[in-house]
Order: sequence, then C-alpha cells, then structure tokens
Amino acid sequence: MLRLRQVAERLNCSVQEVYVLKNAGLLAIVRTGLRKGFRVEEAELQRYIDSRRETRRQDATVFPKKSSPRLFKHLDGDRLRSAWRQRDNRGDQQDGDSAQSSG
Repeated sequence: MLRLRQVAERLNCSVQEVYVLKNAGLLAIVRTGLRKGFRVEEAELQRYIDSRRETRRQDATVFPKKSSPRLFKHLDGDRLRSAWRQRDNRGDQQDGDSAQSSG
C-alpha cells in the first residue's frame, strides 16, 4: 500500500489534490489506524490512472483540438490604445490639478 505522498508523486500533484480526489469519490483511500494515516492500494491507483487515460481518449475524439483561441477577443488594438490614452490624459489632468492647488 502506498502513502499519500507516494501517490501524489506518481500523479505529479500535491497531497491536498489526492485528498480532493478522495473527497470526489475518484480515488479510494484506506484509513490504517489513528496514527498511520491513510494508504492507497496499488491496484486502486492503477484503476484511477487507467480511467483518466480512457477519459482523455474520449475527450480527444469528442473535442478535437482547435487552434489557439485569442484569450481577449473583446479587446482590439485600437480600443485598447484609446483606453490607455484616456487613462494617461486623466492622470496628467490629476497631476496638473494637484500641482496648481499646491502652488
């Protein structure tokens, strides 16, 4: 039986993420007494890994890979530049106002 740290190393994740898998019902964890904590059987870990591989294969056929989407579709270059100019102008006005009031 594997300790949770060993399971996390094999899955390349944190121990907290192993607990998340347990709480979601995706990975069966066995409690081994009060002081020894939790363990996972090798067969259970392999079952989880195999189920994830199968899910990834299904996802690949259902959702074919697309070209990289633009993350900020709502921002085009002209609108972005205009917003920055307006921001800069407001900053200049505020700086000018404070300079006039202090002098």
